[in-house]
Amino acid sequence: MKKKLTAYIVSIMIIISSFAVQIPVYAADTSDGSVSITVFHTNDMHSRVLDSFKNNVLTQIGSDYVSAIKKSVPNSLLIDAGDATQGLPFATLTKGADVIKLMNAAGYDGMVLGNHEFDYGQDNTLSNAKLANFPVISANTIKNGKPFLEGINGNNGCDFIKTVNGIKVGFFGITTQETSYKTNPANITGITFEDPIATSKAEVAKLKSEGASVIIAIDHIGDDPSSNPTSSDIAKNVDGINVIIDGHSHTLENTVVNNTLIAQTVCYSANLGRLDIKISPDGKVTAAENMISAADATKYTPDSNVSNLASQINEKQKQLFATKVGHISTALWAGTVNNQSIARIGETNLGDLIADAMKDSTKSQVQGTAYENLPIVALENGGGVRDSIPEGDITAGEISTVLPFGNILSLKEVTPAILYGVIENGVSKVVSQDQTTGVLNGADGRFPQISGIRFEYDPTKPSLNRVNKIYLLNADGSDKQLLDKNDTTTKIVLVSNDYEVSGGDGYTMLGNLKNIGEGASLDGIVTKYISDLTQNGNGTFSYPMVQGRSKVVSNYVYKPYTAAITLVGSDSKNLANASVLYSIDKGTVYSANTDANGVLKISNIPSGAHTVSILTSGAAADAYIDDLIGSGTVSPVSAALQVSNSYVAEKVTDIINKIPDKVTLTDKPAVTIARAAYNLLTPDQKTLVANSNKLTAAEKAINNLNPAPASNTTAPVSGKSNSNTSNAKPASAAKLPQTGSLVDTNLLIDLGILLLAIGAALFAASKKNTFKRLSQK
Repeated sequence: MKKKLTAYIVSIMIIISSFAVQIPVYAADTSDGSVSITVFHTNDMHSRVLDSFKNNVLTQIGSDYVSAIKKSVPNSLLIDAGDATQGLPFATLTKGADVIKLMNAAGYDGMVLGNHEFDYGQDNTLSNAKLANFPVISANTIKNGKPFLEGINGNNGCDFIKTVNGIKVGFFGITTQETSYKTNPANITGITFEDPIATSKAEVAKLKSEGASVIIAIDHIGDDPSSNPTSSDIAKNVDGINVIIDGHSHTLENTVVNNTLIAQTVCYSANLGRLDIKISPDGKVTAAENMISAADATKYTPDSNVSNLASQINEKQKQLFATKVGHISTALWAGTVNNQSIARIGETNLGDLIADAMKDSTKSQVQGTAYENLPIVALENGGGVRDSIPEGDITAGEISTVLPFGNILSLKEVTPAILYGVIENGVSKVVSQDQTTGVLNGADGRFPQISGIRFEYDPTKPSLNRVNKIYLLNADGSDKQLLDKNDTTTKIVLVSNDYEVSGGDGYTMLGNLKNIGEGASLDGIVTKYISDLTQNGNGTFSYPMVQGRSKVVSNYVYKPYTAAITLVGSDSKNLANASVLYSIDKGTVYSANTDANGVLKISNIPSGAHTVSILTSGAAADAYIDDLIGSGTVSPVSAALQVSNSYVAEKVTDIINKIPDKVTLTDKPAVTIARAAYNLLTPDQKTLVANSNKLTAAEKAINNLNPAPASNTTAPVSGKSNSNTSNAKPASAAKLPQTGSLVDTNLLIDLGILLLAIGAALFAASKKNTFKRLSQK
């Protein structure tokens, strides 16, 4: 279900607050002989069943407040109009079960299926319905010729009657036919969604025949003009419905159409709807809708039993958040790093991964539809990627921290012309590029993290006139096709999150386009993608730092740069004059020293973003550097050293893995560095290095090839070296990053001897006219 813009919701909240007042409690019987019934209602909670505060002000009405408000009116009812069990990680972790538990505790009396109730698959939809202590219904959702929910908890799956104050109130449920494409089609195989209008007519007749004096439709239909039918269409075409409790469009509804009151509360538990229905002695039914805002809700005392249950669920979920969902051998960067909003100003590898996951999920989403063979392009706004993920095990909690908003997959059909407009908006807030340093300015949440395309733009040009080229990409990331910005006919599937496609972050060109599909929550999609990558990689996977998906093209000449990284220990003190090992983007491992201020300086780094992996005695860290956003060039980057045994041991495991299975004398430097790394570990950390036997075997093989004192291969790298080597650039390593300290003197002597030996062998071979054969070896 698509979300409305945050600004729009805030505006609606201001409007609501102007008339959201405490509603007086009606007596069941009034002086004129009429009877009053109160029905509270929610819709599109998307798992917002816990209290949420901002600046100590309640902004989200949790189940404990809902329960208290319901109990304040004797014999009142509580109804939900769908899309309750999906949204935030709170729901994703248990596939909606914990949401149902809190709805049970709050005292819900009924609920209709929303399209996102199917996001975890139809089997899970049924299990959640069975868990509910209230009827979950949908009269137009059919499978195998009968209502999908028939027989669940003894209900017929279509409707139910509640007798309140002596009056029979009939409820029936209708689910939007858009569910066929607003969840993953694989989740609803064999299910059909019948005509809402025809089904409603049949339900009204049925409930009246069973003695219902009041008819209430619980519709997950909405009033979005792109929907067909809307709730207004149902009211116009179906007589006898007294109230439609609506959902799906995330809008504020309080209108009367054909004597039917249509009510909707916007979304996300920002409000609680209150219907006051009056039945006169002659059977005439009137209804009035009022809204209880979050501010009004605080006038009630939360139900302590529900609050305690929420706390218990949160405690149990802490364990689920710690559940391992994958493993990565490279850091994933995004969010704010070194006080820089890196995902809001350029490509990041975590942004790439999320966009790739969205594209991958969309492939199954469009399978078997008219969109199956169209190119798929994914876009995630950089502001929606909130944090980085370090090397090692990836937990469910980390993914929820990266993607905390409960956004869902949302699809639009676009053309190249529209796509150019989309990317122009994405880079429109990049203010400038410093022509002296190359640093970009103007970080903004709309910056596009993308998949399926790459683009080039010139930040020195006027906003909305910067994008030079957009290429569709092949599966291997190579260019497939240059798109024409004037092409208004070629069809492309653009997948983003529901906030962006509804016009958020300035993507207004998408807001009025028809939504052609919706999928699961982004955190769930990314979790599955990471799990699949881990499994396919036999337990781990890696992601490149950058893949060239967004390229800055200007007159600035990109040059190698120097990074300065301040190492901070667990005691919050800088690690001064320390020996360290480091590598860039998991490449060659070097030895170096920090200076008196704890700063590690690395020069001659190729322009762009890089990960610097650092290992020192018993501790390790990853640092992000990028000259295009000034990271490590203007002031030192800070890297906090971690002492987690598994994290530090993994660094050494990676270094040992670089050693070939069959070593030669040319591998001696790598073996020496690996031994130095291993010797930096604590005893506990060493026990976690599963491949230490590979190191021992490599050392033995090297010694057999060229026997040498054991101290040359087992002594740790001290970091001490001739200070004159600080700017040395050997011809063989002219393009490699340099630091103030290289590998130790003994190692250099060994390398010199090795080079002389190889030279002598080549000279002797040439004398025997066997150089060609030697080269072929």
